[in-house]
Amino acid sequence: MKIKTATAAVSAALLSLIAAGQAGAAQIYPVDQARFMTNARFDFKIELDKSVARKDVTVQINGADYSKTLSGKEVWMEKEDNVHGSALVVRDVEIKKPGRYEVIVTRPEGEMRANWDIYTTPEKPVAKNVIILLADGLSVGHRTAARILSKGVTNGMYNAPLAMDDMPHMALLGTSSVDTIAADSAHTASAYTSVVPAPRPARTIRSRRRSPSFCAARPTRPSAS
Repeated sequence: MKIKTATAAVSAALLSLIAAGQAGAAQIYPVDQARFMTNARFDFKIELDKSVARKDVTVQINGADYSKTLSGKEVWMEKEDNVHGSALVVRDVEIKKPGRYEVIVTRPEGEMRANWDIYTTPEKPVAKNVIILLADGLSVGHRTAARILSKGVTNGMYNAPLAMDDMPHMALLGTSSVDTIAADSAHTASAYTSVVPAPRPARTIRSRRRSPSFCAARPTRPSAS
């Protein structure tokens, strides 16, 4: 009897956590701490967890109406498809000047904030004709296995490195989604090309929101190695 009671309690707790996660779906895209380049085209979206009127929502970037920074046609959905929340979308926008940008969304429930770091390239180009090769099985664990199998190990040390180990510059890039652990090609490619974690499924931003998974992934930032 005690086991059944404990199981029921755990199930209820899990259901309440899932429901809380779905109710707390308010988000700004690109997400907080996003870092991307000037003139990069992206979709700006605000997702609210409740249905509200447009007049009750203000959106500012660096203290002024967002339209001063992002020019485009606004689409307001008082009740987005399949959800009970409102959404604002402005597609195919860009930011021309580098710097720090703070987005503040004020709604009846309170404020939402996101900070973006916009950078630019040097006046004199350093690199050109860059080719990105994306292949399955290039994580640290996969490369370690390839090194062991192809080169062998003696006294706990690799007999030789892989060819890619001798490349002059290497880095690790996290490609997790902002709203689910499971990754797919679309938003992971977005992370590779823009260093901005995206929702799933999406290219740079989804047009229809998705209920978050039980274990929502946190955005990851690239780190040089």
